[in-house]
Amino acid sequence: MRVRSTDPPPGGTDPARAAAPSGTPPDRPDDADDGASHYTRGLVRAQLRLGLACVVSFLAVVALLTLTMSAVPALDQVVVLGVPLPWLVHAYGFYPVIVAFGVVFAVAAARNERRYAALADGAAGPDDGGAP
Repeated sequence: MRVRSTDPPPGGTDPARAAAPSGTPPDRPDDADDGASHYTRGLVRAQLRLGLACVVSFLAVVALLTLTMSAVPALDQVVVLGVPLPWLVHAYGFYPVIVAFGVVFAVAAARNERRYAALADGAAGPDDGGAP
């Protein structure tokens, strides 16, 4: 938790900024939205976890489908319109998988954003308009 003074600096200069190390930016914005940035970082982490989970799951499904096509020789005997079934699956079978993972990701990402928006709104508290 950060503690900071809301008093203006005496003499118009901020001694803390003047004494700041050379590696820090001189015009760093105030951390007034520290709670909001906390929720934003949480949302970014949640979306990253979701993205990584979808990529790993997608690669596992594609690898399993490819392994099944190459490991089961009986599938080579199935011919549809003169084309072996494994060729058709490799040509057209991955598109439904891609669409399914895209829909799952989009729905889960929207749900994450709604949850974090609700958390951020709840943390801000109700606004009573300054009523006593």
